[in-house]
Amino acid sequence: MGNFSKVGEIWITGTVKTLKADKGFGFIRDLNGLEYFFHHTDAPDFEAFTLGTAVRFVAKAGTKGPRAEKVELL
Repeated sequence: MGNFSKVGEIWITGTVKTLKADKGFGFIRDLNGLEYFFHHTDAPDFEAFTLGTAVRFVAKAGTKGPRAEKVELL
C-alpha cells in the first residue's frame, strides 16, 4: 500500500460519503466528520468505490475547500 517516500505527509482514514461515478468525483468523510472532495485522478481504484467504502488519503487545501489526494482502498 501507498508510497511513504515523502516525509511529512499525514494519511487520514475515512469513508466515501458521496459518489458521482458518472462525473468522476466524490466526497470522503473522515472520522471527525470533516468532508474532503476527491477526483478520480487522485484515486487509482476509483471504479471499485461505492458508498461507505473505507479509504485512506492525504489531505490538501483545495481551491473550494479540503481535498483528498492519493486516495487508496483499505
